[in-house]
Amino acid sequence: MPYTQAVIHECQRVANTVPLSVFHCTSRDTELMGYSIPKGTLIILNLASVLSEEGQWKFPHEFMVTLLRQFRFFWPEDAREPDFTPVYGITLTPKPYRMGVRLRQTATI
Repeated sequence: MPYTQAVIHECQRVANTVPLSVFHCTSRDTELMGYSIPKGTLIILNLASVLSEEGQWKFPHEFMVTLLRQFRFFWPEDAREPDFTPVYGITLTPKPYRMGVRLRQTATI
């Protein structure tokens, strides 16, 4: 299951479905990196930035290359090419589309 979990987590990271996360509110006056933040301040996390931060990820702009090498992704003949314009709401959601996935044939040595 570790491989499956890694794939799911990587898909969630790359998809960036909730770029601004859940809003938070400070429960008391606090200081962060020299900035004074009063009690009751609305905190909006920018996950889009965190999920592609080069200091946190070995290859932040690459999507599981090994996954793409093991499978072949294709558009079914009777399907239209997808519209990649996101649907905005509480989350960023793709428009519905159809895609096929097949395990690649590996050459034996």
